[in-house]
Amino acid sequence: MVDKRYYEKLDGFSYVLSELRKKIGTQQTDVLVTDAVNLCNGLCEKYKSLPKKERIHTEQMIFPRAAFYLQMIKYISCEEAISLIEESVRIGVEPDRKRLHAVTKIPFIRPLFFQIFPRMIHIMFNEEAGFKTKEFESDNKHYRVNILQCPYMKYCELLGCKELAATFCLSDDRVYGDMSGIIFKRQSTIGRGSDECVLQIEIYGGVIMYMAIGLCLGVAFGTALDNLPLGIAIGVAVGAGIDSSRSSKRKKDKEDEEDEYKSKFVGIGIQENIQKIT
Repeated sequence: MVDKRYYEKLDGFSYVLSELRKKIGTQQTDVLVTDAVNLCNGLCEKYKSLPKKERIHTEQMIFPRAAFYLQMIKYISCEEAISLIEESVRIGVEPDRKRLHAVTKIPFIRPLFFQIFPRMIHIMFNEEAGFKTKEFESDNKHYRVNILQCPYMKYCELLGCKELAATFCLSDDRVYGDMSGIIFKRQSTIGRGSDECVLQIEIYGGVIMYMAIGLCLGVAFGTALDNLPLGIAIGVAVGAGIDSSRSSKRKKDKEDEEDEYKSKFVGIGIQENIQKIT
């Protein structure tokens, strides 16, 4: 169950409320929030017999966002609404993204991540939670799992807003896509129109490897110049620069992929909504 404060106190939703007040006015925005709260609580009541773990996803994530979105598209276009929701996701998960990025800078944390992440999948994303998964690879450097059934897509479809499902995929992309020394890959997701989510994470050499290479080259360079401290400084700086460049490229590739999915599947959602209306 939620109330108005749920939407007002969360950074992501508070951003959307601010933008809506500019677009449709304060009074209409207040009506929208009230209707979203009522719809969300009605859905929670309707599906209260779901397993406890599945209700964690529906009551805390799916229904609040879906109810809000379904009220938004009464006042603005689907495309505008999705764009605002996506930005709210980026804002909302930013603290988690920063924390995970900082923590995974510590080299010994990375193997621990590969012990914790699979356990989280087994506990929070199992059949009791409405998911079906198939694990392919799991060790201290690699993890791959395919998600064959997703409640986020299921309930978005049931509520007539399957274009919203991709915004939940975006949450994971933002949080896990900027880890230090760990690559998070999703070749496809159910929320973006595929038959399954293909999720893969792996440790890459990262800043430690490139700085080590740079250090070795710096020692050789410094020895040749008879200035070892300068050579080491230059080598480490080059190594860190290479890692930064590679990280920027990975980030840019992810953003391009998000834009491609957005243009494709938001368009599908808009067409389906138009067909329902006509």
